[in-house]
Amino acid sequence: MKIIQILVSGGYGNGNAGDEALMVVIYEQLIKKLPNTKFYFLSDDPAYSRSRYNFGEFIYSGRFGLFEPGLKGLKSLKWILFSFLAFLKTDLFVQGGGTVLQDQTHPFFIIFWLSKIFIAKLFLKKTVMYGIGAGLITGAFNKFIIRILLNRMDLITVRGQYSFDLLRKLGIKESILMMSADPVFNLNYNSDKQIDKLNIIKRDDHSFNVCFAIRRWYLRHLVSLEKKHWIPKGKESYDRLVRSYALFADYLIEKHNANIFFISMSIKEPNDDRIAARDTFNLVKQKRFCNIVEDELSPDEIKAILSRMDFLLGMRFHSLVFFAEFLKPMLAVGYGMKTYDLMNVLGLEDQMLEVNKLNYAELERLYGKIMVKYKDAEFISMLSRKIARQRELALEIPIRIKDILTKNNNSKINNYHV
Repeated sequence: MKIIQILVSGGYGNGNAGDEALMVVIYEQLIKKLPNTKFYFLSDDPAYSRSRYNFGEFIYSGRFGLFEPGLKGLKSLKWILFSFLAFLKTDLFVQGGGTVLQDQTHPFFIIFWLSKIFIAKLFLKKTVMYGIGAGLITGAFNKFIIRILLNRMDLITVRGQYSFDLLRKLGIKESILMMSADPVFNLNYNSDKQIDKLNIIKRDDHSFNVCFAIRRWYLRHLVSLEKKHWIPKGKESYDRLVRSYALFADYLIEKHNANIFFISMSIKEPNDDRIAARDTFNLVKQKRFCNIVEDELSPDEIKAILSRMDFLLGMRFHSLVFFAEFLKPMLAVGYGMKTYDLMNVLGLEDQMLEVNKLNYAELERLYGKIMVKYKDAEFISMLSRKIARQRELALEIPIRIKDILTKNNNSKINNYHV
């Protein structure tokens, strides 16, 4: 039997638990449907990826320049040959998750991701986008290149109604556009794994466990993706943000007997979430009820820890995806369309605060409403059905990919409005 070869690209190797979860779940879902498959992954840090995963081959993505970081001389250029061979041998190129179709992070963000699809098409390969997000897209050239290139792909699966509607508005053919869900809804975990890292101690009568999955904000890229600086008045806005978080933490501790746990979804610069956790912790009065988990955690470890939480304040997108299935109260801090898209598809749009409007009073007000809402059995039943549907939708992607690879690509894509 012929070995199928698949090349997967994404934001892998950056220590971001959300992106790492996407890679793991995409691999697990595809290998179940296509067991006789060899995988190649484009990683921003192949050494990092190899040290953590025992599946597939990892090749430098080129994201940080021509020379692979950590290597010297000709060795730092070998990735070009390896990439060429991977594109040449692969049967399918997969853009694996993430909000790759947006130009708010960096002016060339879309070009970077679509360049790989362009190369794959030059090699006459089948191409798929796997549970991606889209928006905001403001550049006229970016809109043009999206329409030209994506309409030549075999399948585009998107994780929310906003992303679906945006791509349709940009002129993407509905015959290749499929409403799906974030693959991470199907991340497996062991509820007892690595819980000792939390060092959960019952302090007096404080038994209400709250997770803060927050990040620095109001920074933008400077020159390259490795460096950032404050946007105008960004430091003042960030200070307002962490002050609000700290006041909210003290409120939860004093009024609701909470233990606060700061979980970092990313610990590699320039996106080290521990910085925001420490900045907030320094402003909290009741520090003995606060815990910063400093260790780098795998996606399944984070999900295991979240399973023990009673409430989530989630700024990191995939912390919300991880936590949703536990049917417990959560408050989202939105900084992009992806958060809105997620909360909307789950019917939780009234549980989100936009980052620029966030303050302590709004956090306290919304917290009260959310806690009442989650006492409603009918609401919990509705949420459970929506999450189950998201998991089902995500599992349809590997089925469609198998159809494409086995040349049974005539099945109709059934899209619906969520």
